[in-house]
Amino acid sequence: MAEVIVVEKPSVRPRPELTAGRLDLAAILALIVGANLLAGAMSNGLVVATVHISAAAIAVAGARLRGYSADELALSPKAFGDGLRLGLMSAAVIIGAVVTIAVVPFSRQFFSDDRFADLGGLDVLYETAFRIPVITALTEELLFRSVLLGILLTLTSTRSAVLVSAVVFGLWHVLTTLGDLAENDVTDSFAIWGRVLAVAATVAATGVAGVIFGWLRVRSRSVLAPWIAHIAFNASAFLAGVVVVQNNWA
Repeated sequence: MAEVIVVEKPSVRPRPELTAGRLDLAAILALIVGANLLAGAMSNGLVVATVHISAAAIAVAGARLRGYSADELALSPKAFGDGLRLGLMSAAVIIGAVVTIAVVPFSRQFFSDDRFADLGGLDVLYETAFRIPVITALTEELLFRSVLLGILLTLTSTRSAVLVSAVVFGLWHVLTTLGDLAENDVTDSFAIWGRVLAVAATVAATGVAGVIFGWLRVRSRSVLAPWIAHIAFNASAFLAGVVVVQNNWA
């Protein structure tokens, strides 16, 4: 009787580097979610700033300890020149677009926010010189375009990596949008569907911004480009809101 030899099919195991990358992805997503929930539960601006800055620092330090290079995190000084050039060109386009929207009577209503009405010179200086460039733009670029996108680029295609990071970036703004709606006398009276639509619109808009910022990062190989563009958009929109509201143009 012929002996039957059974050959066992070897089990397929994920490549060690792929498994490690997925764990790194899970870790940065957990950090982002945790920071978002913690900051969203706080009303003190200093505490919120501390949470954002700490999360960005932990993300970068953790990625470096895990072996991600400065090039992979878009933090290499060698690419700063390209990042600066592309960032400044993008900033010029962004500022031009914001100014156009603020000048046109029909569209300037989008800048109408009663919170701009009582801001003084020191408030404007703080927002444009520190909060926007550091607490908002820098921390978000380090979290989303440096670390999150850097990890995703080791796991999937560039297009998919940029898209996924942009979706997460859009969702990051859900809690802040709900808080902004509650603080604005105009939007605080919105019905539930009005709030849902406002949040959805913000997530979509910031998601699109995330795609643009991600493209700038990939194209320049430097986080400097999206950081400059991010500052340009937020600061110009903020200043446009102050001018429109305080001059009763809306």
